[in-house]
Amino acid sequence: MKGFVMTLLLLVLAGQAFGQTGRYGQNIYVEGEVSGHWAADTVFVTGDIYLPPFEYLEIMPGVRVEFQGYYGFVVQGEELHVVGTPQAPIVFTVNDTTGLHDIYIPDGGWKGITIWGDLGKGLPGPSVDFQHVHIEYAKAIHGQGLMHGGGLYVEGSGQFGFYRTTFFRNQAYLYGGGAYVQHASPGFIHCHFIENKAGHPPSEEETYGAGGGLFGKHSKALLQDSRFEGNWASGVGGGLCLDSADVSVFNNVFKYNYAMIGGAISYLRSAPSTGMANNLVAFNEATFFGGGIAMLTYWGHLVNNTIVYNHTVMGGGIYLNEDARPLFRNTILWGNTAYVPNDYQMFTWDSVSSAHFYYSLVEGGTDGFGGAGFDGDFVSCLQDDPMFMEEGDHPFALQAGSPAIVAGCPDTHELAFIPQKDLAGNARIMNDRIDIGAYEFQDDITFVCPDAGQAEEMALQVYPHPATGSSILSFSLCGPARVSLQLHDALGRTTGPSWQKELPAGKHAYSLQELFGRGQLDGGTWYVLSLTAGHRTGRTVVLTTR
Repeated sequence: MKGFVMTLLLLVLAGQAFGQTGRYGQNIYVEGEVSGHWAADTVFVTGDIYLPPFEYLEIMPGVRVEFQGYYGFVVQGEELHVVGTPQAPIVFTVNDTTGLHDIYIPDGGWKGITIWGDLGKGLPGPSVDFQHVHIEYAKAIHGQGLMHGGGLYVEGSGQFGFYRTTFFRNQAYLYGGGAYVQHASPGFIHCHFIENKAGHPPSEEETYGAGGGLFGKHSKALLQDSRFEGNWASGVGGGLCLDSADVSVFNNVFKYNYAMIGGAISYLRSAPSTGMANNLVAFNEATFFGGGIAMLTYWGHLVNNTIVYNHTVMGGGIYLNEDARPLFRNTILWGNTAYVPNDYQMFTWDSVSSAHFYYSLVEGGTDGFGGAGFDGDFVSCLQDDPMFMEEGDHPFALQAGSPAIVAGCPDTHELAFIPQKDLAGNARIMNDRIDIGAYEFQDDITFVCPDAGQAEEMALQVYPHPATGSSILSFSLCGPARVSLQLHDALGRTTGPSWQKELPAGKHAYSLQELFGRGQLDGGTWYVLSLTAGHRTGRTVVLTTR
């Protein structure tokens, strides 16, 4: 019996080690058509690989997919399931990075992942689920293939979810160094776009790169809770470029990105139905125009963004051209700089472009708006020092006494599309009125359990995952509260009425079917689930269904 117990203990420990590290004790070699399951320490890719229509591939946690040369992964299959864990992410990489810097040659990189959705040919749109994935050192080179989307290229309809996926040092000859999306509706949530590049040295044809981190065209998508840092484009949009796209840009950080126009973000020919909310745009730089954001033919709303310390020649914070007509609410423009006097906050190139500001905080007021002049609304705006924290994980959060506190739009019905959380994950509205900027001042955010003396985490969990109707949602409360649960789809739209109930302190658990019924949860897609207890917004989780 003692030997049996010891053996059982060893098996349990081995299972725990397997789940945490993803060590499978074997390697496999693949090329050509692929499908099934990959459970190996390393998958060595020795030629181009292809997931054909109606096929399925699952890559297990901890697997390293290593390309042995300039090969790529083309996906047309019915389902691609690439789900790692925080302890065992899945990595796509190359065996040798020598020559990676040269976008004209294949050396040093691999071709990246190309996903073809339904292009009107009668094929089913694929279901693609990436979680805890790292894509690095891929490049779309000159003269071969699409020349867009260094790490990832997605085109066509289907269900595409990218959650906690990192795009690191990928590059494209033209657009989308990290990722390129066209005629598709993906979701990028908690993703990192780090040091990706779009474009190439100046050439006679003058084709410039765009979207160093991410490029989206003719797409309706969600970009939320992600970071863009150190990305570069030879043309427009160092971090992000959106062309004729309807993308919800919520709760993201753009720092240290660079382009000729629009150091962090460039909008081209776009009129999004929601817009851009709760983002931090800081320390980005452009060669000529729009150190922070450039807008060329843009009609949309920018709400509760903090645009600070960006730099360029004209329009340190914002650049407008080609009939750009943005509407800013609850926005902070501060510390932006430009070489041309009086252009440090915003520069307007043409007479048909104009901007409107409501309940915003703008350093210097309209004196910092240069170019063709400013003839838009400037209503209930402030010019005082916003009093940033200047330290900690969120240095651009507000200190006590900031003039931006409780100074945003008094009628929040006009802000219906913005997320319920601010950039730090706290409740978006406190004290019955919204603040200015990406952060909501939290003077009373700690819910202390009277018996435990520790902050309430609400421990929001869904298991098992990917979710089905029988999956269980559990959470705990330190005190009695009215709890509200709401499902949102990939575009931030509510999928039906919220579930609300008065609950006592303690742990609570419900099946998803009990909460939302059968009609609100479709298989093979993903949702954002948020919980509010009383006046405090709790944790938000991303559900992937099957």
